[in-house]
Amino acid sequence: MSLKKIISIIPKKLLLLLFITLSISSLEGIANSAIIGYLPNFSKNSSWVKFANFVSISVFTYILIYMSIWLFSKIQNKIIYLLNTNLKSEYIKKATFKKINTNKEISTLINDFKLIETNYFNLLIQIVSDFCMAAFSTFFVLKLNLLLGTVFIIFAIPQIFIPNIFQPILLRRSAKWSNNNSDFVEKIRDLMGGRDTVLRYCAFAPAFKKIKEQLSVTERSYQKMNNSKIDVQLISWIWSIIALFVPAALGFFLMNTGKPVTISIILSIYLASGQVMQPLREAINDFASIKTTKMIRKTIEQTLASEIDQFDEKFEINTNTSPILKKIYSNDITFSFGNKIILKNAMFTINQNDKILLTGASGIGKSTVFNLLMGSLKPSKGKIIYTTKDGETALDPNDFALIQQDPYIFNDTIRYNLGLGLRFSDQILESCLKEVNLDKELGSKPLDYVCKDGGNNLSGGQRARLEIARALVFDRQIILADEIDANLDPQNAVQIDNLLANIDKTVIMISHHINSQQAQDLGYKQWLLTDGKLKENTSN
Repeated sequence: MSLKKIISIIPKKLLLLLFITLSISSLEGIANSAIIGYLPNFSKNSSWVKFANFVSISVFTYILIYMSIWLFSKIQNKIIYLLNTNLKSEYIKKATFKKINTNKEISTLINDFKLIETNYFNLLIQIVSDFCMAAFSTFFVLKLNLLLGTVFIIFAIPQIFIPNIFQPILLRRSAKWSNNNSDFVEKIRDLMGGRDTVLRYCAFAPAFKKIKEQLSVTERSYQKMNNSKIDVQLISWIWSIIALFVPAALGFFLMNTGKPVTISIILSIYLASGQVMQPLREAINDFASIKTTKMIRKTIEQTLASEIDQFDEKFEINTNTSPILKKIYSNDITFSFGNKIILKNAMFTINQNDKILLTGASGIGKSTVFNLLMGSLKPSKGKIIYTTKDGETALDPNDFALIQQDPYIFNDTIRYNLGLGLRFSDQILESCLKEVNLDKELGSKPLDYVCKDGGNNLSGGQRARLEIARALVFDRQIILADEIDANLDPQNAVQIDNLLANIDKTVIMISHHINSQQAQDLGYKQWLLTDGKLKENTSN
């Protein structure tokens, strides 16, 4: 996600306040240097009034700086809140319409966004703070004494780059240890996996010898890696001694040759020069940490940049209902998956309020027929035609309700599960509950009944009927029931089959539990899908 997008989310007044408090907060190092550096100016001859004034100004300065740090932290938290709520909500919306894998979507929201918060949002702000502190401290050091300040800074600079200079060596030794450790783990896994064989044939000694040899190699490489880190640290310490005493010697020389340099100035410059290098060192490390989020940010940005359709920001029902479908028929359609032919030159007709039972062997492609009807899949040849009383019309996916054997039930009230948070009156919801015989089973206030754990406090038959009621609430013209009775006991299965047979909608049902005679008794037309042909089964 680009800086431009991030800045567009944050109110401009909040950004201004952030910069002001950040600027004041960045003076902490200068205040410490100036206050501590001023202490050598006091002696036993100094007056209490002078010391009291010094303390008063120092306390006021610290209070101002610490209050700014406090306010800066509050503003930073507010900005993180705005970024998280804005970007996460947008991601949820886009990911939902793009139908991103649920586990991946949740992992992104819980883990990836948290990593971006800590290693991107926070570090961006921290880098700006570090540069402000370094800039102000540099100005303060050079202001005290240009020559001495420049020397202090020059000698402090190598401390930033010493770790980077030795980084290739550290990386090589780290990689070597990692490879040796992998070999050790592999040998351990090999021994543990084959230990029964080794012990059975009394061959533990040579196997153990190999393990010990690899263990020794691994631990030696680990020792070398850690020794390298200590060596680099030693070099840094040695240079820090040089960076202290060489400029200090110059300061002492200037002071003894009559230049306007005092012990107070030398001490202040030394302390402040550390506030130049330390923030820069941290900024360099922060830049490296930001790079680790590059791929994650790119993936999220692609989702955020995607376009979506059919999203109503106001969550209102579209009152312009689709024209009533009078007939759906196919014009010699063909469809296949690879070499598997699902339909070949198929012809069919579906009239308004037809009840159709679609049968065929498992895996023959019955659910594919549903997807073709809804327009989720397109025939490779021919087309499916939708007609109203005024003639042919364009396909509207909202004419269809797809009910599957394991309908999703939200952990919310029956009211929410029926209307999905949209504006339906309780009268409509209660009427649809009554139509599926759920109005008496869920207590005196069925709409307020709370479904828990994905509807586990409902029976399988109740979940199926709730899904049918949901289709009725949304007034879908065609109900496609895909094995809705598959996981139900015989009594509930019969109840669902009878309900769909008598509902005032066009119903097409896939079921392995209804035989030919039962389908005939319920008034279902019977379609048989076999060998790419879809034909009406008229046998009893």
